[in-house]
Amino acid sequence: MTPAKLGCALMASLAMVLATRAASAAPQNPTDAAAALLDRAQIEDMLTDYYGHLGGGADRNLDSYYLEDGVLDVNGVVARGRKAIDDLYKSLAAHSPGLQGKFHMLLNNPKIAVQGDTATVKRSGRWFFKNRVITSDGGMPATFEKTYKDR
Repeated sequence: MTPAKLGCALMASLAMVLATRAASAAPQNPTDAAAALLDRAQIEDMLTDYYGHLGGGADRNLDSYYLEDGVLDVNGVVARGRKAIDDLYKSLAAHSPGLQGKFHMLLNNPKIAVQGDTATVKRSGRWFFKNRVITSDGGMPATFEKTYKDR
């Protein structure tokens, strides 16, 4: 076989492999794909709403974004359950330095893998956090000096 024919054969084989992989990665059922896209949009909205409450008043209800047995780990300080999560947020707010100005956070390029009713946790048509780990060492208050772990 000439080099030109060999090259064409290799290109054709590669194209078949890529087409097969693309077909296997595509959702098998368009209804499943549409549901996964809707779930992804709902998760993005939930994250935007959650972060929109940060920096708000004392009654932010951030614990409502977690399951009853949800876990929040902030720089090694772990809260289990909604009451403990609410208490942790209140404690953090009370011990945070009085920053001036507005706090802006970009929520872009989220990596969300929806598989049925799991991405994080979905109950009664609503998405919740089951286990959330927050690590931040930028301007970290003294509260976290003993519990912070570089992750």
